[in-house]
Amino acid sequence: LDDGAALVDPLSPQSKALAWLDSNTNLESFDDFQKIQRFVLAMFYYSTNGDGWLIRDGWLMDEHECNWFTSDVEPTCDENGAFIRLALSSNNLSGELPKDLAILSNSLRFIAFQDSNLRGSIPAEYHLLSKLETLQLSHTRLSGSLPTEIALLTNLVSMELNNNAIVGSLPSEIGALSLLEKLSLQNLRLNGTIPTELGELVSIKNVYLQNNTLTGMIPSELGGLKQLSHLSFQDCALTGAIPPELGKLESLERLWLQGNMLNGTLPVELTQASTLVGLFLSRNEISGKLPSEIALWSNLRYLYLDQNKLTATLPSEIGFMRLIEAALSANDFSGSIPTEIANLNELQLLSLSSDSSSLSGSIPTEFGLLSSLQVLTLYSADFESTIPTEVGLLTDLGVLIIGRTQLTGPIPSEIGNLTGLKRLILSQNELKGMIPTAIGALTGLEQLSVDQQELFGMIPSDLSLLTALDSFDAFENELTGPFMCPEFIESCAVSCSNGTNQECRMLK
Repeated sequence: LDDGAALVDPLSPQSKALAWLDSNTNLESFDDFQKIQRFVLAMFYYSTNGDGWLIRDGWLMDEHECNWFTSDVEPTCDENGAFIRLALSSNNLSGELPKDLAILSNSLRFIAFQDSNLRGSIPAEYHLLSKLETLQLSHTRLSGSLPTEIALLTNLVSMELNNNAIVGSLPSEIGALSLLEKLSLQNLRLNGTIPTELGELVSIKNVYLQNNTLTGMIPSELGGLKQLSHLSFQDCALTGAIPPELGKLESLERLWLQGNMLNGTLPVELTQASTLVGLFLSRNEISGKLPSEIALWSNLRYLYLDQNKLTATLPSEIGFMRLIEAALSANDFSGSIPTEIANLNELQLLSLSSDSSSLSGSIPTEFGLLSSLQVLTLYSADFESTIPTEVGLLTDLGVLIIGRTQLTGPIPSEIGNLTGLKRLILSQNELKGMIPTAIGALTGLEQLSVDQQELFGMIPSDLSLLTALDSFDAFENELTGPFMCPEFIESCAVSCSNGTNQECRMLK
């Protein structure tokens, strides 16, 4: 591709490949097509330090090149002996991507060099690979920008370039790839706006652009992508409102938009995306109320709306969904928790808190019906009354966090039934009474925090039997000693109203 200039340099990969080809004992038996094919593959071997590959079985041997090692399970060549799949992922390839690979323009359909030490930019000459369907170059050391010529790869179905140092903007020309089904450009250094031409990818099913510095608004044109299943713009720098047109995505299953600066309200039109399974909008600036139409998401399993500016009461219609995980903390919800949440019999995670402590009422006793619950976080609220004893029915619970509330009364001894509990945090409430000895039955407990309460009495000696415990905090109570933190606890904060430093106070 350089008019043969590299062949003059005896140290160039091209010159070495030609010398190797000339030395083939079967050279006369090869037709011109096979001579060119073997030359290009030998040139690729020398360009990517083939002697340093982890596996190079057959390479530069006299046997047919279709039998040379690749990391692919599919046939390397077609029925005519043309090389169609060059896959050498995780094989310690190094050096620069050779542009002369484009000489195989009439055959090569699949390129996979993932997990390698390849460097440099993607050669613009690769646009000559007119039959290329798959380009996998993730987890390498590629840099430079995406060549606009990539739009000429009209047969491309999948492009994966994740975890590289590629910079610049996403070329608008990419919209010409009408057969593209997967576009994965995550963890790069892309900047600029998302081109509206992305909405012209009529065959696209999966778009992953997370962890780039993309700015501007989400193009409303994406709403026309009827086959789009997965869309991720997570952890970019996008602004503006969520386009209501995304509700037209009739195949959408997962939408990742967390970690941006999106604002406005949650568009009601989005609930028309009835195939949605996961909605991830954490860490944005979305405001307004959660619409009652969320019940239309009959297939939704994962709802992540934490760390936004949502207000008003939680709609009771949330109880008509089929959620497995619901992360709703760090918003400004007000009013009481709807008891209908107890209808979510598949719910495994519930996280709910309010930045302004506007949640009120009590913890519904109906929560005891959430038999699948594994994580329950209720934090920063004006809850009154007591911790319901029904919490002891949540036998699958591994994490229980209830803090910064106005809950009073004792710690229910029924918590001792939660034998799978690993974290029990009841900090900064107004709980009274003694630490129940039943907590000593929680042999898998790793963290126990009951600090800043109005607890009194002896600290149960059974806590010394909790050998998995590495953090115990009972500071600022009216507990009495003697008590010494066992040596196996790495972090310990205990104070007793009648204790000396040796008897009942140990901080480490």
